Amino acid sequence: MRLDRLVWVLGFIALLLAVSVYFSKKKIDEKENAPVAKIVIDSPSPEPIVDKDPKKNTEDERQRNGPLEIKGCTIQSEFTGMKATLGRIVNSDFDQHRNAEFSKLVDQFRLKSGLPLPISIGSGKLNRENVVYNNCRSTCNGSVREVFVSQVINGRFIEVLDKNGSLKKLPLHESGLELASVDELNKKGIPFRSWLAPVSANDWYVKDDDLYYSLDISGLWLKIDPSSNWEVIDTPSDLTKLKNIDEPLRIPGCNQDESCFESGTRHFKAPRICNNS
Repeated sequence: MRLDRLVWVLGFIALLLAVSVYFSKKKIDEKENAPVAKIVIDSPSPEPIVDKDPKKNTEDERQRNGPLEIKGCTIQSEFTGMKATLGRIVNSDFDQHRNAEFSKLVDQFRLKSGLPLPISIGSGKLNRENVVYNNCRSTCNGSVREVFVSQVINGRFIEVLDKNGSLKKLPLHESGLELASVDELNKKGIPFRSWLAPVSANDWYVKDDDLYYSLDISGLWLKIDPSSNWEVIDTPSDLTKLKNIDEPLRIPGCNQDESCFESGTRHFKAPRICNNS
């Protein structure tokens, strides 16, 4: 009897172990096969890594002014943290992109912490000012970097995110921070309307008196009025892209050292921030 009882107990224990192993494996399989949430905003897509020394890059790479990444570089933790926070807001509900309130939610984030936007500046100055930026990736041979920018104030100051989490107002030009100044020209080539915008070579659009910049967040745009007030809005209708002019000298007021654009009968120019020389 004792032997039979021992055999029964051992068999029962073996059964419990088998059931436990089965359910553990099932839980792991369910976790591995769980659906992955759609990502709307994330870190920039991987780009071909280019050597830090522009002289070692091919002529084609220099001409396209493509992304330059530092091998083995660790991205600033404050930048990745803020990018993740913004990503959680954007990805929290994919259907919210059809909601008119979504653009207001992102605009509130911009006013509080800024959005990662390309501006022209040297990394040394960014470090001295304790600014939140992507220290491992740049364009225009290192002169343009992604910085958390909130707004332009009175056309003379730029508000950027400090590493302590607060916004910091810095003077444009004197601080070394530069935005793109886009001018509209009259028939005599004289600027009569201007906008301060994120640095770009081909992402500016126009409608009436406002300039628009396409954000990396699906369906959202940065609207810039002639006083350089910024606002995040849903995709506007009837936008016209500013097209690069191959022969700027044929446009009154343009020269070879500037980027010149046209939109229908309207003409624009901006400083050539990316130099290929």
